[in-house]
Amino acid sequence: MRSEEKLRKMFELLVAEHAPMLVSYLCALTGSRPDAEDLAQETFLKAYRNFERFETKGGNFPGWLRRIGRNLFIDKFRRSKKVVFSDPEILEGIEDMFSGMDRHGTGDTWPEQISSLRECLTRLPEGLGSVCRFHYFEGLTAKIIAGRLGVTLAAVLKRLERARAALRECMERKLGLSPRESKV
Repeated sequence: MRSEEKLRKMFELLVAEHAPMLVSYLCALTGSRPDAEDLAQETFLKAYRNFERFETKGGNFPGWLRRIGRNLFIDKFRRSKKVVFSDPEILEGIEDMFSGMDRHGTGDTWPEQISSLRECLTRLPEGLGSVCRFHYFEGLTAKIIAGRLGVTLAAVLKRLERARAALRECMERKLGLSPRESKV
């Protein structure tokens, strides 16, 4: 088998293993599964074009994918001037949680780790859980959620911020990370 063909096959295997993680990560950033899937495709295309450089350096493939995806996300939303996060530390917190899962996963596969995240979602108080379901699973904007719940936009954004913090704490406990360790 030629070197180029080996690289392609290796890339395909890595993509198959890490696609659920990348889509989940990008969904956490965008708040929209369709946007996350589009960004994942762009990420895989960019990663494929640069895979030979990654392969010769070695390193953390899921972290490398997330970095590419995060940069594409930032570029896309900077151009559209769409505000996604009310707290600038949220982006860092999401990356911390996912990189912690790389190092100390609760299971051998991302589907097992996503299962842990789903369990954490079910433990959220109803006010936070419903906002998460509307935003992340139904793809509703914060403004629409505010109208549905009869609360202010600021209240919805604050609930999303609190839900993310609660999910992060739950996953840190499941992964056996202290908050300080997750910042590394």
